[in-house]
Amino acid sequence: MAAYVVAREEVFHLDGSLGSIQKVNDKEKLSLGKKQVPEYIRFVFNHTGDGRLKVVENVNEIQWDELSLGQPGAAERVEDVRRSIHAIQVSKAAGKSFLVVFNGMFRDLLVECEMELARTGELTPVSKTPVCQDLPVSEG
Repeated sequence: MAAYVVAREEVFHLDGSLGSIQKVNDKEKLSLGKKQVPEYIRFVFNHTGDGRLKVVENVNEIQWDELSLGQPGAAERVEDVRRSIHAIQVSKAAGKSFLVVFNGMFRDLLVECEMELARTGELTPVSKTPVCQDLPVSEG
């Protein structure tokens, strides 16, 4: 699915790379505030990397495999995920950056990601920690 953004009367193609989003950020002279960070994180991961990492803030956002949910132990796995997932957390980092902690799904793996986010939209990975793996999710 192609995505385009208009910034200052110029059309930008979002090609799945952080670089294409950063071009728009530069053109718009982006200066993020703390309240804008969660929506920006959702936007970036919805438009980069072919959707490989999906930001999740609620257990209901995960595409569970209905057939697998009936298997022994599946309900417990879902409950483990429910206890582990949290909303996007934003705190101040050094300088003019934010420290952002969020959960993401990569295939059947729930991870907690920690990233530094500059006000200009530049992301720097800090850590990625597996939380739950081999989850009964659908592939679609």
